[in-house]
Amino acid sequence: MVGTTFDCDTPEGKKYLEHEQTTSERIGKAKNYHPFVFGTGSRIDRLYYDDDANVRALCEIRSRNKSLDDLRVLESVLCNRKKLDEGAQAARLFNVDFYLFIRTLKDDQIIYCKIADKDGKFIAEFETKKQKMQKSCNGGIEEKEIAYIDIGQWTKLKESSN
Repeated sequence: MVGTTFDCDTPEGKKYLEHEQTTSERIGKAKNYHPFVFGTGSRIDRLYYDDDANVRALCEIRSRNKSLDDLRVLESVLCNRKKLDEGAQAARLFNVDFYLFIRTLKDDQIIYCKIADKDGKFIAEFETKKQKMQKSCNGGIEEKEIAYIDIGQWTKLKESSN
């Protein structure tokens, strides 16, 4: 499309892509999996596979300008419902679980939640509300269906110190 600028092509978007890449590498190291990137515009951020090339998981990776304590105070993590639906569909297609990972930038923590199983069935419980939200990391406002996933369903990623 002529004249179209993708969010990831802006300075702010590139910063968030760097966060996504770093987070992806940390997840792979912690889980002993290799990340595969589908590319710009894909509906899934990462596919992870093991040393024998078996697909192990599909993941959506998000960064938040908050700390883990900030999220605990809010009591839930917000995500575009469409992303969860797309992840569940892909989980069924690839026959693997779908996870949502959140990196909290203020304290550099990574948490995750299993959203859907390999059959595409939602495992995580969440409420969905339609509301106006920031359109992207570049700003703007749009109405979206937002999933509220209770903070109690999340697990902190265990990373080795070396």
